[in-house]
Amino acid sequence: MHEVPMSSPWWLIANTLRGITEYKGTAAEPRILEMFRLSGHGQVRSDEEAWCAAFVGACLVLSGYASSRSLMARSYLKLGTKLDEPCEGCIVVLSRNGANSSYGHVGFFLREDDDQLLLLGGNQGDSVKVSSYPKSRLLGYRWPTERAPVATSGLLPNILQLGVPDDQVTTEALEDEQRGVLGAIDGGQALLEFLPLRPGANPDSVDQIEAIQGLLKEQGYPVGKEDGDYGLRTMTAVFSFQQANGIPPTGIVDARTWFQLRKGEPMPLWPERRNETARDLKREGSETIALTDRGRWLALATALFGVLGLTDARTGLFEKTGQLATKAEAASTQVVQSPSVTDWVMPAAVADEAGSSLPTLLPVLLGSKGGVWIILIVLAVMLWRNAQATTAQRVDEHRTGANLRF
Repeated sequence: MHEVPMSSPWWLIANTLRGITEYKGTAAEPRILEMFRLSGHGQVRSDEEAWCAAFVGACLVLSGYASSRSLMARSYLKLGTKLDEPCEGCIVVLSRNGANSSYGHVGFFLREDDDQLLLLGGNQGDSVKVSSYPKSRLLGYRWPTERAPVATSGLLPNILQLGVPDDQVTTEALEDEQRGVLGAIDGGQALLEFLPLRPGANPDSVDQIEAIQGLLKEQGYPVGKEDGDYGLRTMTAVFSFQQANGIPPTGIVDARTWFQLRKGEPMPLWPERRNETARDLKREGSETIALTDRGRWLALATALFGVLGLTDARTGLFEKTGQLATKAEAASTQVVQSPSVTDWVMPAAVADEAGSSLPTLLPVLLGSKGGVWIILIVLAVMLWRNAQATTAQRVDEHRTGANLRF
């Protein structure tokens, strides 16, 4: 295989489109329809049409090169310069239904594997992905040469949007950019073989997902633990990141999303958000803060009820409230003197261990004098702590922008 003879920005574009897949049913994937439009066939309204040539054409015009403007794969046998040997990113035209048929397939060359050619192309298993084809189907290798204005699209990125000026792309710079999209992120494993990454179980991609989670977290998109689990929080963070960076929000990490993540640009926020407090959020009508405020009042009421109940259990205060004032005063003296310091510290101590020891303590407490009231005090402490933690999390999400999701 020959080395890349010149810059090939279309190869970078092709890799950013990895993972685009036809919709099942009558609906059409809008990005595939956009490929048809960019190739000069905007009248096509179905992704069931063969679109390998549309994919190649879209990649070329988005990178500032002329396409064949045909949906026939074999039309690319006349485009650009003929190559005797393949190089990464060159156009490969294959036969279909025999060498004499007018049908064919077209894609971009990735590498050779014995008697197989590995191509990155569209309409390969209904997706943009890498697939292998026998060399016996080869019709020719071509290299685009004719420049054209860089096309613009609201659904697909062009080379300028990827931060690579089309008049400044050298072979060395292109290879650096390709490493940015397809480069190793752990143990030398290329991301190419893992993308696209979708929510759910990805047992073979744990290290890659952890790397993505780390980048999202660094840029202000909370993902929880960096555990390699592509769950709801990670998907939401990816969705928010894509929205903030002009990428079609799918929650799926494709090459374009990975490329943008590596730029390391923090989540765009209004500066005043970073200094706002729970009081500010309450004034702005936050339902979460209002709910935690009610939770704190409930905790205080529960604690007060528990303290009074415990005091009555120890002193008979409630029974004595109907007695004469002098006896009530004596009873109040008992309230102060009767419980020891240990009695009042116990609820907080129990609350500290509530998560693990409360099930064991419940039978003991329920069978002891005043045990029910101690349980109420413990629950009050737990309610208070939960309200405090929820408030802190909500304020943190507001300051980092994690609440800006769907």
